[in-house]
Amino acid sequence: MQNISRKISQISHLGKTEIKNLFLEIENIHYVYSVTEEEISIELLLKAKGNIYVTQYGYENFIRFLNLHSNQSIVSTLAIEVINSEGNFGLCFNLISNLITCQIKAPIRILHKPILKSPELFENWIATIGPLFEQLETANTKLITSTFIVLPSNYLFVDDVKMWVLKNKFSRIEYYPRLNYFYPSTPENSSENFHVKMFFDALTRDKSINFHWRNFFRNFALEKILPANAYYQKYAGIKGLLVPSEISKLNQDTSPSLELPKLNRQAGDNPALGMQIVAELLSTMVLSKFSRRKQTTLNHNPMDDKLARQSTGVNVKEWKTVLITGWYGTETQGDKAIIGEVLHFIKSASPSCRILLTTLHLAISKQTILELKDLEGVELVKLEDAMKPSILAQTDAVVIGGGPLMESSSMKDIGNIFLEAYKQNIPRIIFGCGIGPIHSKEVETITRFMLSVCNAGFVRDKESFDYANKLFPDHNLKFACDPAVGFVNRWRKENEVVYSPNGQQSIATLLRANTNEFSPESNPEKLRISNELLAQKVAISLDIIADKTGASYALLHMNAPWVGGDDRIYNRILASQLAPTVKVNLVREYLTLDEHMKVLSSCNSALAMRYHGHIFCMAMGIPFLSLDYTGKSGKVSSLVNRIGYGQWSIKWDEIDPVSMPVLYDKLMLDKLEWSAYLISEADKLVQLLHQTYQEVFNFCPEN
Repeated sequence: MQNISRKISQISHLGKTEIKNLFLEIENIHYVYSVTEEEISIELLLKAKGNIYVTQYGYENFIRFLNLHSNQSIVSTLAIEVINSEGNFGLCFNLISNLITCQIKAPIRILHKPILKSPELFENWIATIGPLFEQLETANTKLITSTFIVLPSNYLFVDDVKMWVLKNKFSRIEYYPRLNYFYPSTPENSSENFHVKMFFDALTRDKSINFHWRNFFRNFALEKILPANAYYQKYAGIKGLLVPSEISKLNQDTSPSLELPKLNRQAGDNPALGMQIVAELLSTMVLSKFSRRKQTTLNHNPMDDKLARQSTGVNVKEWKTVLITGWYGTETQGDKAIIGEVLHFIKSASPSCRILLTTLHLAISKQTILELKDLEGVELVKLEDAMKPSILAQTDAVVIGGGPLMESSSMKDIGNIFLEAYKQNIPRIIFGCGIGPIHSKEVETITRFMLSVCNAGFVRDKESFDYANKLFPDHNLKFACDPAVGFVNRWRKENEVVYSPNGQQSIATLLRANTNEFSPESNPEKLRISNELLAQKVAISLDIIADKTGASYALLHMNAPWVGGDDRIYNRILASQLAPTVKVNLVREYLTLDEHMKVLSSCNSALAMRYHGHIFCMAMGIPFLSLDYTGKSGKVSSLVNRIGYGQWSIKWDEIDPVSMPVLYDKLMLDKLEWSAYLISEADKLVQLLHQTYQEVFNFCPEN
């Protein structure tokens, strides 16, 4: 254990008592005795030093044990397993009541491992488990806490559990992933694993969770925690500060995670093997958490350099290595369509081109790579590292692909990339970006600088083009459309999607919660109330439409990771407002881009709020009502006016639950005509996109 002491001394200058306690905890690890229906062995219990795990089969046995041993000091820590909400749950409830009554002094953790595979099972579970949580709240004891173990049999409902806990203001409940989620993802389970990893990554925003666990969850999302270390992690706070989220069992000889010789385990030796690995891991977490990132302050003033804006050196057919940057690592389904089109363009011109892709979140980008064939073999670069001269020196061009140049702290990094590329005379391309919203002078200055040194490119709409003229009139950009239009239009043709209005109406919703990004004058509480009011109004409208037409609803997500707002959370709020008789498919699972487009293309109408939800519906020829949340000069308004679709658009804060169904009925009266119209408008935009490719780059893909 000298190595651990050395690690403590290395970080002691940080003055974090919590950190030092963390390593001290590692040195005090003990086995855990598992209580089943078999007679309790006092010898083994003492060998485990009072650390007890009560399985679902050991409730009665342990109650008898408590009644026989009035001296409760024999118990050091206690974990109680709750597998389901039926059958023996009454015994579990009696056990916990008994523990509260006898005022046991040891820390107690209740491990919830329910099977939740349907809304009905979830409702049954909360109806049964609710009284237990209420009892714990009433008892007001800090010794009893709960952990929900995320399993393949309940992962789709873990957000429902979290929302239910918050709504009822239950305290002291934590979450922990089952061991299988620590193993690397495979093509077969990648969507499930990504879903679980993003849930725990979202917990890193919760400041009520101590820094150690927040770092642990982030590293779990990045697949940096080895299964063996995940197992040791359960031990790390068996006493004191870091109470474990799950406790391992003394008789768990077959576990692949505990890499100790079987004889040592049976002998009851302290499992110190592997602790040095854990110490290394934790010290790295700590040092990375508290070491300040070196801030690079660079001059982003616009360049009065006309040569910097010449496109004569841009020859896409000669590109051997390209760095693509933007908001990747936070991508929505629309952002995936954008990068899909950017890659299609580059690979059509230079099939063997090496691609470097910047990312804000490695786990999200790794999932996107699995979904887009043109990303196979791509090399990921952290956004803050991409400005390094050694990285950019390898490239023939820097492309910011899609998404807007907008208010974001990451704009500084993107500006730095353009600045270093300018210094090295590497072509700098703006590929189909929007411009705005911008609220600060700093981001405005960075955007003006990028416009001043951009060799070639185009923006996605006239409004962005006009904004560019305002910021830097001497830019050389053109305007076409969002690159995602080209990708979805090509996907529709390749998959031979034909609009079918026949049969029962199936309506897709592509909604989101509004944010300060598009409503900067609103405080968080005002936005929360506005978003809930929107859900109520939309739900009333959908109830009316369903009652009249028998329509069913598919609540789809254009964004699933918490970064940028998980649409599935907002969809749960909407679903809770719908009448019980309404047929609704609340899509809880993570959908890949291809899965999402297949589900959407099977619907015969839609309600679109997300900008790229508009684009997907247009390019697939799906008649839709537009909910405009971006304002008079925003991207949604720009798009619907551009394609002559303004009569079917409603401002998000002016939704009327009575008039919206009337507007929907009018749209569906001529649904075939509007479907054909939308496809024709998408074809026009793709034609303009291809013309712009030819004008700007002297190259256009054949399809």
